[in-house]
Amino acid sequence: MPVTPLLFYPRPDAVEAVQVTLANIEEIAAWVSSVTDVPRTVAVLDARARSGDWVVRTGAVRWHLYHDDEFRAAYRPLVGS
Repeated sequence: MPVTPLLFYPRPDAVEAVQVTLANIEEIAAWVSSVTDVPRTVAVLDARARSGDWVVRTGAVRWHLYHDDEFRAAYRPLVGS
């Protein structure tokens, strides 16, 4: 019997996000370090993040790295932020 996948939309929760530039990578690393005690997370972001990418925090200590086009497809700015 074939499987029928279901469609899901992401929850409309607000997330914190910062776009990576060559000038702000140190500040982003400090932001990540201030929230979590996992230096490995900062190392992964440093190794993978490229200028134009977005670092997104979901939940207390969940971090995601998105390319700009992926981020813009998944998120839109919160009015007034």
